[in-house]
Amino acid sequence: MNYPLQREVEPIITQSRWRLDPCVEFGEEFKKCASACEPKCSDLKNTSCDKSCQRAACQCKNGYARDDKNVCIPIEDCPKYKGN
Repeated sequence: MNYPLQREVEPIITQSRWRLDPCVEFGEEFKKCASACEPKCSDLKNTSCDKSCQRAACQCKNGYARDDKNVCIPIEDCPKYKGN
């Protein structure tokens, strides 16, 4: 299965205020300058990716990677993690 590297986001207005962090999934954070190098459990080494600034998006926090269900999980919980 192919999943997008990142989810595009738009600002969210809640109760007449701009919500600063539109990312609601556990393990995700909003990045104004997202990277195509977001860690994935299927490719933890991912050394040949474009690290240039992309459009704003929700991406996995440091120490997290996207699993095969497109969810950010702790890297140590990835099946291919060296410790597993």
